[in-house]
Amino acid sequence: MVKMGEMANVTVTHEGGVNYSIEWNIDASVEAGNWGVFDAVQREHLVAGYLIDNVTSANFSLNGTSCSCVYWVNTTWGNDEQYTEFRVEFLGTSPHTPFAVITEWSSLYVRNVLTLQGEVFTAEENETFEARFSLCSSDSYFSGTCATMLDTIFNPMQNPVSVPMQWDWSGNEFSLSLSITDNKDIISDDIYYPYISIRGESLLTSHALSNMVIIDATKPTAKIIGPGEVNEQSGAVILDGSGSDDNMSAIYFSWVITEPSGAVRGPTNNESLGSFLYIVPNQAGVWQFTLSVTDYAGNRNTTTHNMTVTNVVPTAVMYIGGMSAANGTLHRLPEIENWTFSAEHSTDEGDDSEILNYRWLFDGEEVSDDVTYILPNSAISGIHEMILQVSDNDGASDSISIEVVIFGSSADPLAESVESSAFSGMVDKFGIISIGSRRKVEARGIPKWQSGKNN
Repeated sequence: MVKMGEMANVTVTHEGGVNYSIEWNIDASVEAGNWGVFDAVQREHLVAGYLIDNVTSANFSLNGTSCSCVYWVNTTWGNDEQYTEFRVEFLGTSPHTPFAVITEWSSLYVRNVLTLQGEVFTAEENETFEARFSLCSSDSYFSGTCATMLDTIFNPMQNPVSVPMQWDWSGNEFSLSLSITDNKDIISDDIYYPYISIRGESLLTSHALSNMVIIDATKPTAKIIGPGEVNEQSGAVILDGSGSDDNMSAIYFSWVITEPSGAVRGPTNNESLGSFLYIVPNQAGVWQFTLSVTDYAGNRNTTTHNMTVTNVVPTAVMYIGGMSAANGTLHRLPEIENWTFSAEHSTDEGDDSEILNYRWLFDGEEVSDDVTYILPNSAISGIHEMILQVSDNDGASDSISIEVVIFGSSADPLAESVESSAFSGMVDKFGIISIGSRRKVEARGIPKWQSGKNN
């Protein structure tokens, strides 16, 4: 708020007695605005209105025989910037009461230092005056005890609570600062109404009220509720920060996620919803969630929550030529050039599902690390053991062990049943017959690292 002259001018004419007329002349660039005549002692408007066609006039009357008046105008420019100008005039009969106009003040929420700036106006140029600063709580303001205190603020018997503050003067202009941090034992968090009280030589007193201020010097509480341990199959996990709170305002939530790999990131749009965090824990290890809460005054508090995600062991699945091979079974293979063994249906959870490692062991010797292995006919001379080992990137593993033999060969434990039309039909149809018994014979030379699909 500044003194009038840049965007607006005012002319006030005495119409006799306590009656006056006022005319506003507004710059053409002003798009909208409102105005008023304010009695600074009675703390009431004598007249107010809106700007129309850049020139506005009105009549008003004093509330009594004199007025320590403030003419003010709020304007909006073409760039939507708002601007407030004022002018002071003492109307009516003497003596007139000096008063303060507060031109700058702290923001609504204050946590460190409360500041006010303004100027004291007197009817006589060299009139001396006394000044007091008061900070009324919301309870005292609405109960009336604040008004009672203001009425006696210049009484020498009055003994209000005193707090150290910085009050600087340059002529009649002043700047005031009050450290909330240094006086937090006296000034608690609350809604306050700041006053500047002025008493002149004639002992007439006025009280200028600044904008309401919310003092909040206390950090909000930060709290996370969530599981301490889950596994990779748990699906979405909810971290709940809604138990966080502040005693004076709403709070802003900010999440930071530290993954088991050490990567630090913020949540995606799908993961964060204000005080809640929705996480699919696809990595085994310790996840750390950091929640920072900030209130409107800028106070900030932080808490962390650790969640251990246990690894899920992968599931090894073996197929031979399109037919599932269960652990601990004997498979009678048809007499063909080669057979394709596949682990592509093996599964895991979380981030491991796309990163599986495979080992094929034929009679104890590793022959491939691919998802498939092609076993040539020449490698089989009897009953042989085939093992599939599947491991994830967390080191967990699963395996399947089977035995294979050529159908109808001398090593086939069911060779005597080969002539059965029923078995022959099954071989013709499926290519493989599986039974539950197992035996072991010596192996011939094993071709290694043959992988791919059988053509």
